[in-house]
Amino acid sequence: MMVVEKVDASQLEDEDTQDEVEQDKPATVQDAASGADSRYNEGEILRVLSSLPRGLPSTLWGMNMDELAEEVSRAERSMSSEGEPLIKVRGKRYYGDPKDIGNFLQLYKMK
Repeated sequence: MMVVEKVDASQLEDEDTQDEVEQDKPATVQDAASGADSRYNEGEILRVLSSLPRGLPSTLWGMNMDELAEEVSRAERSMSSEGEPLIKVRGKRYYGDPKDIGNFLQLYKMK
């Protein structure tokens, strides 16, 4: 048996623990914004836009639905202080979770 390099066992444990911590940590807003799973394609957004129970807020009236769906799918994403996903469209913040159809694209007002 030939020894190539001495390894300190405490370093191995730290590296393994660091890998586990990185795998278990929740996605940050930045991770969510860049991840494929956090984005919805334009077709999915169009489907949700056609089903909004409150309709579009007046700040988005008159927009072509295809253009709006494209902007929403590529919008800057963040989280509110209450933990709600937000998107920024044309300089304003809106609720950004299409699964929450009652609030989706409603204007966000800080509380």
